[in-house]
Amino acid sequence: MNDDRPIVQERPDFDLSYHRTKTNTWTFKPATIRKFVEERLEGRVLNLFAGKTKLNHDDEIVRVDLDEDRDADYHFDAIEVRERFGENSFDTVIMDPPYSVIQSRKRYDGEYAGHFKHVRDEVSKVVRPGGRTLTFGFTSTGMAQSRGFEKEELAIFAHGGRYRDTFCVVERRFERDLSEFPGIIAATDGGKPRTQNTGTEHSEADR
Repeated sequence: MNDDRPIVQERPDFDLSYHRTKTNTWTFKPATIRKFVEERLEGRVLNLFAGKTKLNHDDEIVRVDLDEDRDADYHFDAIEVRERFGENSFDTVIMDPPYSVIQSRKRYDGEYAGHFKHVRDEVSKVVRPGGRTLTFGFTSTGMAQSRGFEKEELAIFAHGGRYRDTFCVVERRFERDLSEFPGIIAATDGGKPRTQNTGTEHSEADR
């Protein structure tokens, strides 16, 4: 029998915050969101959908944007990120894709993140172990445990009136890759990793 009752978690194992801020075509333009992001940048940073707003950080920020008219260091499709930079190349990756058709028309002439699931697959490889991602969107979907990440923080930015809230999911990559755990199979559908009996016997000393 299906149980449709909501699952209530009284104390989530991640930080939850709520902010009021003005809406803007460019996500990082409002001071509230900009400050939130800049306070969470670590080491070498990749801003994958850079747009117009430039962020402040003591270390290097590499700006990538598909639109060649944008002031960015590189112009290419985000799906190519691992091919371009290689694995384990950034401490922080910011992802703020055009996550609606309307937004994509304003910013990218109709190009939008229809293949964002595959972008996340590639981003999971360029983040160094122990590094973090900041994913913006209209939902709380981020990198997920299936890609080797743990949620640290969920921020909700309320714009008021008829405007939809913006979510930011802050996640940390595990220090060890999922492949190092023989009983774990990484899911590819955004779900949690599954365990599998590999047939390998372990002594009590190994447990």
